[in-house]
Amino acid sequence: MVPHVTKRFGAVVVYVLALTPIQSVDAQQEANHAWRVATAGGVDTRVSHHATGHGFFLVDAVGKRAMGGADLQLQFNTDTLEVGVQRIRVAERLSLSTALRGEAFLAGLLQDYFQRGVRLPEFGFNASYVESRTQLYWRPKNRHSIMAQLQLRKWWLFRAESTSNTLALPEDPIVVQPMLGYTYWNVKAGSKEWQAHRLFPRWNGFAFGMSARTDIRTHATSWGAPGDIRNQPAQVGGSVDQWMRAGTAWTSGTRVQFTQQGVWGWGQDDLTRVRIGGMNPYVVAIPGLPWAALLSERLLAGETSFHMALGRHEIGLLVAAGMFNDIQREGDLHTFGFAGGAGPLFDLRVGRWQVHLRGGVAWPSGWLEKAAQVSAMATVGAQL
Repeated sequence: MVPHVTKRFGAVVVYVLALTPIQSVDAQQEANHAWRVATAGGVDTRVSHHATGHGFFLVDAVGKRAMGGADLQLQFNTDTLEVGVQRIRVAERLSLSTALRGEAFLAGLLQDYFQRGVRLPEFGFNASYVESRTQLYWRPKNRHSIMAQLQLRKWWLFRAESTSNTLALPEDPIVVQPMLGYTYWNVKAGSKEWQAHRLFPRWNGFAFGMSARTDIRTHATSWGAPGDIRNQPAQVGGSVDQWMRAGTAWTSGTRVQFTQQGVWGWGQDDLTRVRIGGMNPYVVAIPGLPWAALLSERLLAGETSFHMALGRHEIGLLVAAGMFNDIQREGDLHTFGFAGGAGPLFDLRVGRWQVHLRGGVAWPSGWLEKAAQVSAMATVGAQL
């Protein structure tokens, strides 16, 4: 569902795997080659005027030590299919992961074009891609990981029924993306919190990461509506990304979680920019805004949630806000605007099931359409 390397949930799972100690060969041979299967689905929609939204459904299967001691992962997620091998032992503190991935028609939600909170279907189009991704992890010491990644992606872009004939589409580029990243991970949470059906894990502790990425394109032509100067990608672009997460008990029965992300990119277009808006785990969350209402390559955003326990369940409050460049989507990439929102959350745990509900209202802002922006999200997941 998400084309960007900084996707919140998937990236965190990768970091957890990277920081998990690699077993010895003998221990691997003695372990059962068990499969773990999980499923999840949900919907994230704006429920106020001009209601719009999307749903998703995933099935994730992981075969522990199914590939000569490495883990085999198979995942179907709505319009996306991925096959990967994780934690291939290279040396004592060195491991390799590799994957093939394809997404059809809905990649990057490029068929939804929003400006000032209003959906403009004539500027949307369909997108598909296939990619290969290889990651090498080195754990120099406990809690620390360094990752080198090489990703190769081929795009196919074509008009939807509603696409305007005056919209110039991008040429179908191949994008090569080398990336180098560092992670510090000191988070205390059960391993089940990071399984695929736990879309919103609970944690205590602190984690921090940084990465630098280069985007090398075979085609770097301008595209968009007549007069649009927003999408003029460079032959070689990139970004420097930073993220942080923290969680702690506040009082008996209450706790707080915090996530933060910063990105500074250059030479990008809407194929590679970060997706913002909505409350699902695939975006930078802004309650009240539609899913992927904003696309930005320069941002500083944070999300804080307050939780109160009711047995195994939790209720709470979510607040998220940030500064994003070209927030009015007019092509002035050096300007910044503010977006934020808040709303209630409900995290219900029943056996193997997690049900998570959120509501949100976006705070009024000069760039946003004056009508109230109200959204709702519901997800459910289970370990099979």
